[in-house]
Amino acid sequence: MLESPKDWFFLISGLVGVAMLISMLTFGRLTMAVIEKNIKRDGLPRPCPWDGPGARIIWHAYAIGLPVGRLNRIDDPMIDVGLVRKYATAADRLRAVVLLVSSNAFLVVLLIGAFAFDI
Repeated sequence: MLESPKDWFFLISGLVGVAMLISMLTFGRLTMAVIEKNIKRDGLPRPCPWDGPGARIIWHAYAIGLPVGRLNRIDDPMIDVGLVRKYATAADRLRAVVLLVSSNAFLVVLLIGAFAFDI
């Protein structure tokens, strides 16, 4: 079954892809939806007014999972980082980090496969 490096690549990329999908669904339902619901309940505007093709989930993950700095600017025009961080819990931060690690790992695996196997 796993005879060639390409077979191993597809297995690894599949496993990492499933991990990313699960972490994205978990983060979206247990973190992002709850935070936005609580913000709306308090009468505040949505922290991320525009949702490109699903990019809002990544913006929320960066806002919660990374420390404020060069990669996570407090004055980000696409999301109110301070507001989102105020409503986030420790479990939300953990889910954000897991999402960021799994999605970036999936990207790295796909790039390696693209260069190594001309996929």
